[in-house]
Amino acid sequence: LTQKAKKTFQNWVATQDYKIQKKIPIPAITDQEFLNKNLPSRAVHQGIAALVKVLPATCLKDLIRQSKRVETAHVIILDQVTDLQNIGAVLRSAQAFGAIAVVIQTRHAPQNSGLLAKAACGAIEEVPIVKVPNLVRAITNLKNAGFWVIGLDANVNRSFADITFDNKTALVLGSEGTGLRHLTAKTCDETVKITISNNSNCLNISNAAAIALYEITQPRNQGNHGAKNVANSAKIKRP
Repeated sequence: LTQKAKKTFQNWVATQDYKIQKKIPIPAITDQEFLNKNLPSRAVHQGIAALVKVLPATCLKDLIRQSKRVETAHVIILDQVTDLQNIGAVLRSAQAFGAIAVVIQTRHAPQNSGLLAKAACGAIEEVPIVKVPNLVRAITNLKNAGFWVIGLDANVNRSFADITFDNKTALVLGSEGTGLRHLTAKTCDETVKITISNNSNCLNISNAAAIALYEITQPRNQGNHGAKNVANSAKIKRP
C-alpha cells in the first residue's frame, strides 16, 4: 500500500474486532464476504485489500529510447512463459540485479493483477513489463539498438564461462517445458547454457534468470565494453 507507482483509491480491512478497527487508520471496514466476492478467486487477501490505479504501460520504444541515455542496461525476455508465480519471481530477480524491464509477448502475457503484484513482492512497481506482439521482431529491434542478445538453452555446449558481455545485454529465457522456440533461439546473437549437476534436469526459470543476471553483471565477464555494476544500470521511467 506504500508503493508510489500506484495511486490508491480505497483500502479495505475485514475485521469484527472493534478494538482493532479503532487502531487502524483506514477509510473502510468490511467483511470477508465482500472481499471474497470482489477479489479474484485465487487471491489470498488475509482480510486486507486496496483498490489502486493500474500501472502505466511501457512500450518497447520507451525502453529503447531510455536505454540509449545510459551506459549500462540489461533486459529479460520471456518466451512463452505464462505462470504468474514464475513471472513474479523473475521480476524479483530482475529488480535485484538491476535489469530495466521484462519483455513478454502480448498473446501470452498475464494481466497486471493483484496476483502478479503479490508474486513479484513489489518488484512490478520498479521493473516494468513490456508487452510486444512479436517477440522475434522485438529481439531484432533490441539488437539494432545495441543490445547483445543471449538465449539460454540447456542443449548447447557453450556456457557463461565461455563468453563475455557488453554493457547492454538482453537475456532470453523459454518456458520450463519447451525452452526457447526455434526462431527465437535463431534470432539471438548466441545461446549458452547454465552448467548444473548431471543429477538435475533443469532449473526453475526464476532461478535461471537470477543466475544469468548474476553472470552478466560480474566484472570477470567484462568484454570490450564490459558489463558494469548493477548500481550504475538504467531505470525505466514510467509514462
